[in-house]
Amino acid sequence: MSAQFRPAEEAIRSADPDHHAAALQALAALDTPSASGFDALAHVAAHACAASIAIVSLIDGERVWFQSVHGIDAGAPGPHRSLLCGETARSRVVIEVTDAQRDPRFADGPLLGSALRMRYGAGAPIRYQDQAVGTICVFDPVPHRGSAASLRALESLAMIATALLRARIEAFLFFSTTR
Repeated sequence: MSAQFRPAEEAIRSADPDHHAAALQALAALDTPSASGFDALAHVAAHACAASIAIVSLIDGERVWFQSVHGIDAGAPGPHRSLLCGETARSRVVIEVTDAQRDPRFADGPLLGSALRMRYGAGAPIRYQDQAVGTICVFDPVPHRGSAASLRALESLAMIATALLRARIEAFLFFSTTR
């Protein structure tokens, strides 16, 4: 195995969150254009949750990388800068904000402060080896409560995102050891 791949392999197999950040960077999972699998997840998430916007993000400890954005330009001001993505990344469960205007955690935050004035949001953590490495979040300007089925769908989509990321990691490991 080439020495240049050893730190990434060790990071991938580690349970240390700092190592996961290094793994995402080493795998070139950050700073990459959106991938069709993640685009499909964002599209399905928006529709399953009756939301106008969906975002699949990866986190490296320093920043959030939007692997896919549905319903808004990734560079536009809006909910992708929200506290919801951070809360979701720290959570082990789906988080739902039925009305950001009435939720003290979000009442003064970017969900309402953006030009889009998002009032509804829900997110599920994308986890790898029990560490949060990203989120899949949905947003809508109309406050509402997601159905149990839609929130389970969001959780399932986060699991699929984990599987896509795992496949990318396994391919990386396979090809780095066969060189």
